[in-house]
Amino acid sequence: MTRMYTTLPVDRSTARMAVLTTFRSKRIRVLTAANSTLLQRGIQSILGEEEDIELVGHATSGNEALKLIRELRPDVAVLNFNFPDRDALQVLELVRRTNSKTRTVILAARMNEGQFLRAVELGARGVLLKEMPAPMLARCIRKVHAGDEFFEKDVLHRSFGKLLRSAGAEREVAELLTSRELATVRLAVGGLSNKQIAKKLSISEGTVKMHLHRSYEKLGLHGRMHLLLYAQREGLV
Repeated sequence: MTRMYTTLPVDRSTARMAVLTTFRSKRIRVLTAANSTLLQRGIQSILGEEEDIELVGHATSGNEALKLIRELRPDVAVLNFNFPDRDALQVLELVRRTNSKTRTVILAARMNEGQFLRAVELGARGVLLKEMPAPMLARCIRKVHAGDEFFEKDVLHRSFGKLLRSAGAEREVAELLTSRELATVRLAVGGLSNKQIAKKLSISEGTVKMHLHRSYEKLGLHGRMHLLLYAQREGLV
């Protein structure tokens, strides 16, 4: 017996529209904030070429950035560090009070350790220096949107170095960690990858991860950023 099948006509324009709508809904909605026209154009030029990023607004002041974050609710806000009316730290503090779900990235010409630590404490999920290669901005936005953190390595390593050079911090950490855990943390602070640390200490990468995990666990922390905040709270930096 021959079975008969009926083929329904496909509305290809509707199908394409559905695919396009799904794609757009998955794009990362980004708000940019910079008081420099040149800097703003540069950011827009860089991010405008990324298919998975949608620029939803631009602010030219700290107050306007706050207003647009509340109104547009972007996934990620890229904030220039300095504004005439408010700096990025003041914006971060006010954003945190609103319980906004927008994740923030700071773009700065320079930052000292204190400013960096304060930005992290206030909820910044990424920090980039303006001298970094352009592709790093889109990469930072993607990682922050995914729930990760992305920090400029030089600032990060200087902050850790300052922490471990402190006599008080040295005693505090040495009392809690084994010599091998402390050695692992020191090398991580120096900017070495897990693979490089493993080679330096003649251990496996798995053992490196274990030492780092136990170090954070003993200090009651959840990673390198929390270690920096711990140091700041205890007056170790």
